Amino acid sequence: MVDPVNNNMNSPMRISGLASGMDTDQMVDQLMQAEKQPLVKLQQDQQRLEWKRDDYREMNRTLADLDSTVSNGVGKGSTFRTTEVQSSDESVVEASASTSKNEVTNAIEVDRLATTEQWIGEKPTDAELNASKEEIENNIYEVNLDVKSPANDEQKEVAFSIEEDDTYEDVISKLNDEIDNVTVLENDGQVAMSMNDTGSDATITLNNQDTADLFNELGYSNATSGANLEAEGTGQDAKFHLNGLEMTRSTNDFTIDEISYSLKDTGSSTVTTSKDNNAIVESVTDFVDKYNETVEKVNGKVSEKKDRDYDPLTDEQKQEMSEQEIEMWEEKAKSGTLQGDLTLSSGLTNMRQDLYTPVEGIDSEFNSLAQVGISTVSYLEDPEGSRMGKLEVDEAELRQKLQDNPQAVEELFTATGEKTEEQGIAQRIQNRISGEDGIIDQIETKAGNQYRTPQNYSIGREMIGVTDEISDFQQRLVDKENQYYKQFQQMEQAVQEANAQSAQLMQQFGGGM
Repeated sequence: MVDPVNNNMNSPMRISGLASGMDTDQMVDQLMQAEKQPLVKLQQDQQRLEWKRDDYREMNRTLADLDSTVSNGVGKGSTFRTTEVQSSDESVVEASASTSKNEVTNAIEVDRLATTEQWIGEKPTDAELNASKEEIENNIYEVNLDVKSPANDEQKEVAFSIEEDDTYEDVISKLNDEIDNVTVLENDGQVAMSMNDTGSDATITLNNQDTADLFNELGYSNATSGANLEAEGTGQDAKFHLNGLEMTRSTNDFTIDEISYSLKDTGSSTVTTSKDNNAIVESVTDFVDKYNETVEKVNGKVSEKKDRDYDPLTDEQKQEMSEQEIEMWEEKAKSGTLQGDLTLSSGLTNMRQDLYTPVEGIDSEFNSLAQVGISTVSYLEDPEGSRMGKLEVDEAELRQKLQDNPQAVEELFTATGEKTEEQGIAQRIQNRISGEDGIIDQIETKAGNQYRTPQNYSIGREMIGVTDEISDFQQRLVDKENQYYKQFQQMEQAVQEANAQSAQLMQQFGGGM
């Protein structure tokens, strides 16, 4: 905290105490120390407000983390439909699924893998290659062609120019750069092109004579304007039988009925799906862990007692302490900023009530957390209250309930409704935290957030008021210091005049003898 008096840049330069012999600066400083005590109190109040604001915002971040965990976990229906997929022979086919309500067994026999189409030019002699290079490098070609990929039903027009100063290597590079989904390779004058997408329906159409001439020079002797470039016929669709039904796909990776297949080789495999209860239990456990962590942090702040023996340090005090001493002191000085806070304590109480209250409109045997193996720690089990309000998961019981009625467990968490009683656990918790007038909204009204200016939240307005008081008091201190110096200057002047009169009298007495 800056001394507003001794660091005032507008203070006049003073030379005092010459007549009286007193250390005027020291005396004024001692007088000002007493005058400054109310200012120190204001600065400490300002620091406490900043700590309180920061602690409120930290609580909001903790609550937002819980809200996010719920939203991305037990708050989504897909979380409870996570499917485990197994292939009996992954060297033939691999399979996966994000969600699936049904458990299935599919027999798949891969007859043929999808492959890419290729266009391979003739290998020239050295003389033919040199002649082609000279021809290409001394002419201009306006290239225009259409490319049809198996992955796209529409042809895509490609147009670019081969300039007179372009080298043979430049031409190969331009073909690679300009033609999407096609890879162009060249080795000793032999040019090969391949479609990046697999499938049988791939074509390259030469739209003008310049394009046909250029491809002739590149070793495609049958290249003709207005016709498709002759392909090797290597491009083919994947062919397989799924549960006896013959099917084809242009790629080896495809999805059928929410199951994604990746064909690796010809042969047979059996793909089975089952509910992935491990993933569901993990998601529920993540929610419980995050909820318990939130309860612990918020309870810790609300129940933390204020240590009144430790006030915020002044700048002068910090200069006399080590960094470790300052850290230890401020840890105690910051304590109890949110002790007994009603917004947080009532928020936790309401969330606990949301967890205890059965969900209406769903299976009555699965309408509360306790019925699926999730219970709260009672006071009798925890007399000191250190775990009060936390949840415990009986994984064995939860797994059994998922096995008995997975849909009912899903509805317990994800049910929606206008009334709180009809809402699932996830919607209740989210509404309580981040809904309209939820805990986060209430705290932001007090402590704001990174986007709010101090005028837009109550603690910020208090801080503005204290800052104004500090500014006014600092000016009063400057005035008071000037007043003290003026008084001492008047005293010095009186002493100086008295000394002068005494000297004059002494001189007169001495002169008369």
